[in-house]
Amino acid sequence: MPPSPRTSRLTSLKGYQHLNDPQEWFNQIRELTAKHGFAPNAKEYKKNPDAYPGSIREASQLIRVALTGSTRSPDLHAITHALGTAEVLRRLHALAG
Repeated sequence: MPPSPRTSRLTSLKGYQHLNDPQEWFNQIRELTAKHGFAPNAKEYKKNPDAYPGSIREASQLIRVALTGSTRSPDLHAITHALGTAEVLRRLHALAG
């Protein structure tokens, strides 16, 4: 089954860093997903939903499912630290197909 338009946007994870500060880490995720076409925030997405595959909210949910297998989980930053960089990248690359 080919990846969905949303997941195919996450094929390149170049630039991902295992940052200690949760806000810096999330800002990195926001920037990476914006480079792949996701709206940087819900307000921007609502203005022009046809221009984006989703907002940072949808991108974060895709990442959450890739990392945990669930739509509900503890803080993503904490999960990435528990998994380690190599495992995070492996799971995200698996999501991207």
